[in-house]
Amino acid sequence: MRTDTAGNARVSQPSWAGCYNGERCPVDLSALRGLDVDLSEDVLRVLRMDRWCAKELRLYVEKGSAVFEGLIERWALDRQFKPAGPSA
Repeated sequence: MRTDTAGNARVSQPSWAGCYNGERCPVDLSALRGLDVDLSEDVLRVLRMDRWCAKELRLYVEKGSAVFEGLIERWALDRQFKPAGPSA
């Protein structure tokens, strides 16, 4: 899992965080079109693996909760999308 700020990482990081906690970190699926082939396959593999929810995604990664929470904090992923609320 890349954690740098290079081009593909700007798309892949929200994907990882969304798999970890989709309600808190929603993902713009159209952004996945911008990934290179190898990384897009990685994202799809994680989605396939997570589909059956044999165990939580964080449990596949050493210190997974800390890794994902750090990623969310670093990229401010839980603040990028605001849920639509009632109009004022």
